[in-house]
Amino acid sequence: MTRALTGCPVLLAATDSFANKGLRAVAPVEAIEYQAALAQHSPHVVLCCWMPLGQDWSVAMRAEGSVTHYVLVGETDDGCCGVPWGT
Repeated sequence: MTRALTGCPVLLAATDSFANKGLRAVAPVEAIEYQAALAQHSPHVVLCCWMPLGQDWSVAMRAEGSVTHYVLVGETDDGCCGVPWGT
């Protein structure tokens, strides 16, 4: 789902693969994998929350030509998201 923020020239695309079957959307969210979301939306900024442990999506974010910035939210170092010390 893509929406324009009121009074702002910003488009917001909220996406989730819903790979974790225990989660449910509480707001309009497009069900799509991160690689497809990057290609489809060509974002300038990516806010990524809680990458699965052992996966580093930041490689794909850096490879997407439109992305100028990304923010990763989650535990660091020996936490439970991304690739510890690699992401």
